[in-house]
Amino acid sequence: MKTIKSLIAIFFLLIGSQAFAQTGTTPYVGSTHIYYVNSSDGNTLNAGHPDNTYYWYLTDNTEALVTDTDVFTVGQAWGTDVAPVNNLFKVDITWGSAASGTYYLYVKEYSNHGCISKRRIEILVKPNAFDIQIAAVAADGCNTASGTLFTGVTPVAAQLGSTPRDFNITMTGTPNSWKFKPVVTADNTAAITTTTYNYDNAGVETPLTVIDDYITVPAGVNAVVATSSVTNVWNDNNTIITFNIDAGEDVLYGTLEKDESKATPDQYAGTATSIVWPVPTTTEIQTN
Repeated sequence: MKTIKSLIAIFFLLIGSQAFAQTGTTPYVGSTHIYYVNSSDGNTLNAGHPDNTYYWYLTDNTEALVTDTDVFTVGQAWGTDVAPVNNLFKVDITWGSAASGTYYLYVKEYSNHGCISKRRIEILVKPNAFDIQIAAVAADGCNTASGTLFTGVTPVAAQLGSTPRDFNITMTGTPNSWKFKPVVTADNTAAITTTTYNYDNAGVETPLTVIDDYITVPAGVNAVVATSSVTNVWNDNNTIITFNIDAGEDVLYGTLEKDESKATPDQYAGTATSIVWPVPTTTEIQTN
């Protein structure tokens, strides 16, 4: 049964994701959104607009034309007022690092008779709030070989075994599916043997699989538990497991994790460590 503390933590994670969630009218810096007219789904042009032409353009809150590619980039040519583009009923915009505040996106549609219809949408670009955090679950401690009865001058790997350590990976800022790229390493000649990923699906522990170096998390899931196991080594040094989140992305909008989308990005979206203490390298018992 979940503890009250766990339920409260989950509640605030859910509230946080919804409170800062982006849409096409409130996009994050670094996100890509599709804007369209004359379509119910953004893919198929409605009947009644065959071969009409379109001209899209963006202005700031003073209605001045915006062309700075540090503010936005587009996936297709928008044409001009005198040379609109045939059937350009949808466009995609990636909001750049210089985007901030209110903008107006316009579209003009021209019929084959030269008649014009004009539409506008207000867009408020917000700072990127998509954030991934990672933390070790347990305090540093002895490896799992502690207390084992060893045989031989140097115990074999089967006697030493491996030590698992859990890491909590949490996300705020989007209700969408998201993904992250884990990089797990160990020092002291130890090796990471396995790392598994699971999330709580209505009380059922559900595994996630690494595909093309990424873990993709379903929409609405804000927390993943990663368990990394490290080989226990026969020496007197600590072994440090380092778990880095090398990259993170909102799958729907392509928004990079906020620490990576800055003008000078951080190397990692998040980093956590766990220290595994060694057992003493006691020699075999000798006698005279």
